[in-house]
Amino acid sequence: YREHQDSSSVPLNSSFVTRLFGVKLHHKGETKHFAYMFPPWVGHGGSNTVCEAVCRLVDSMGPTRPAHFFIQVDNCSENKSKTLLALADKLVQDGMFETIQINYLMVGHTHEDIDQWFSVFSKAIAKEDIWTVDQMFVLLQTVSENDEINPQLIFVQADTTLLRG
Repeated sequence: YREHQDSSSVPLNSSFVTRLFGVKLHHKGETKHFAYMFPPWVGHGGSNTVCEAVCRLVDSMGPTRPAHFFIQVDNCSENKSKTLLALADKLVQDGMFETIQINYLMVGHTHEDIDQWFSVFSKAIAKEDIWTVDQMFVLLQTVSENDEINPQLIFVQADTTLLRG
């Protein structure tokens, strides 16, 4: 599954740093893995990028969202922002969830399952010269022999409507 089948809309002569967000969604008795690739023109880094990932995650749940949404994030400044709190408030006000709880992991004690999962991908990426978005997709889809932990890859080319509105 990819939101965009290829990166042909990105000029071949462009060079940019992308941010890769690893996300685990525990929903309806299943665990799904996502890898969101953000070029610098989407979310503009920081908490806007975090909120973009949250919006896309909420959208992936479809209409059967839980009443209570629990978000667990690292204890860093981009996650501890007015922007993320405002998004959580908007999602509740819009009736998407009854409540949202945001949990910040203790600094130095973030050895959660997401960290172990994401470290596999980080190590694989560090060993490769990756020149295109498509090369990154191929690497991330094949880094593990267990397809259940290989992420759904999403190259985010524009902010969601929720964040533009």
